[in-house]
Amino acid sequence: MRWMLALAALAAAGCDSTPCADAVRLTACPECGPGEVSGGLSVEGTGETRAVVRPGGGIARLGCESHLLRYDADFAVAGDVGLYIQGASPRLQEATAADVVLVVDWPRDGVSGSDLVAVAASGTEYWRISTSAHPIWLTSAGDAVIAYGRSAEAISFGEFTVQGLFAVAVGATDGQPRWAWSWPQGALSTITAAGLADGSVVVAGLFDGGLELGGTSAPLDTGATAGFVGVLDHDGAGVWARQLVGPADSSVRWISVAPDGAIALAGSYSGGSLDLDSVVLRPEAEFADQFVAVLEPDGTPRWGMNLGDGMTEKIQAITATDAAVVVGGWYADGPLSFGGTGEPDDFDAYIASLSTGGIDWMVPIGGAGNQSIAGLGWNGALHASIEQYAAEGGPSASLDFRDNALEGDGALFIQFVP
Repeated sequence: MRWMLALAALAAAGCDSTPCADAVRLTACPECGPGEVSGGLSVEGTGETRAVVRPGGGIARLGCESHLLRYDADFAVAGDVGLYIQGASPRLQEATAADVVLVVDWPRDGVSGSDLVAVAASGTEYWRISTSAHPIWLTSAGDAVIAYGRSAEAISFGEFTVQGLFAVAVGATDGQPRWAWSWPQGALSTITAAGLADGSVVVAGLFDGGLELGGTSAPLDTGATAGFVGVLDHDGAGVWARQLVGPADSSVRWISVAPDGAIALAGSYSGGSLDLDSVVLRPEAEFADQFVAVLEPDGTPRWGMNLGDGMTEKIQAITATDAAVVVGGWYADGPLSFGGTGEPDDFDAYIASLSTGGIDWMVPIGGAGNQSIAGLGWNGALHASIEQYAAEGGPSASLDFRDNALEGDGALFIQFVP
């Protein structure tokens, strides 16, 4: 299928570090409604295609030669500093409430350990932590930063040793380890996380067998792989945990915390129905169903819905706004099953805004070659990172979206009307 070839091309494109051109500001749509462009940037060339939102408005992105660029709410350059990068693939993670940008310097060989880096607005590194863990990610949680991932081997962070799925809190300005949680898991397990302002962190993913967050949370146990979600408090103790109940196999891939503390999650399930207590989802897709759900801060389901096929309409990012959950990804092998009639060229991108179990608006984004959503963010404005690259063996990619064109490989960093 075309989507399988496109995935291989996407993996290859992410390894290229060819220099890129300067950013060009996008043309905003005057007095337009939801889903229209209200600002942004266009960047030609390969490289990091995901920007992160800044707390005061605007975005931060990695530019040519590993320069960390900060833009204000009007997309004027507010800072430009060079990063010290040892690996071949630095990955932006988040900007904290203090506008400290978190970066994971992934290894050149894609296998060995990573450097975890916190960069101040001045360009000074607050800290750099070398770890043998890979892959590993970072999320901001109050005055701490949470490093999370999975390791088959025991690894150390200061006085703490973790193995399996893990989350480790370090000081946001000093990088000193504060607490650690881990639980042994197999190679099928996954983890994602989102920090809260009070220092607690939501963790979610897929587990196989048993899983315990500790504290006051109930142990989880299943005879098959299943999705999970739970909260660790500011000291690393479990507050609550819940597994996604089958008979379907399930996983949680993406989470985001809304301004009101609600937890948005997206994932997939197959082989039967999915029980979220007050919400039961039933299979609709040909291969594997995708779902989006919102939980109250205590884990009680608020609403849930199916959203397309998890193999051909894949969600790649999620963000929770003041009033909605926005997801984005790519689709191939036919029109979107949840809206739109256009046929994708190789594979195209989409963004959908959801609330109370329904679609408020949906925007397909496509042209020649491949387009996909590399990231979403909310800082009072809705931001999307859209990557574009040529299909393997195909002609150059091109896109003309809302009077904004991108020729060849590159990225659009768009601020949307929410």
